[in-house]
Amino acid sequence: MAKILKKTGKYQGKYVAMKSINDTIIVGSGKDHKIALRQASAKGIKGPVLVYVPKKGLPHIYAYAEALAKEKGFSKFTEEDIERIIHKSRGVG
Repeated sequence: MAKILKKTGKYQGKYVAMKSINDTIIVGSGKDHKIALRQASAKGIKGPVLVYVPKKGLPHIYAYAEALAKEKGFSKFTEEDIERIIHKSRGVG
């Protein structure tokens, strides 16, 4: 799924909302995660899966942040903590 999203180029640098982890139909997208979530909500989707598709040449920061947290022994960080830190660094939410 990740390779397909990056390969098309259509979603690079955007947040993409999908129906669920098992149903990867795209139900919203936008430069801001709130846009993607609003689009999904307008389609009646509750609790969509939200991913950020990096621009070409940018590292996938979520995987990097998770690995760095583990390496530094920050095992008490949750996925939400890491996501919040990354979003704050990008000026999102």
